[in-house]
Amino acid sequence: MDGIEAALAECRLYNKPNFTDIANTYGVNRTTLLKRYRGITGSREDGYNS
Repeated sequence: MDGIEAALAECRLYNKPNFTDIANTYGVNRTTLLKRYRGITGSREDGYNS
């Protein structure tokens, strides 16, 4: 599991996740984490496979 997937898993544990703290913990971009969590964007791999 890479950093963004681990961060997303942690976000799902909370009713109202603190994206800044979680992003800093896993070393991922906060905006990317937020967009992936909200389903606005997917991974590059998902884009290549569609």
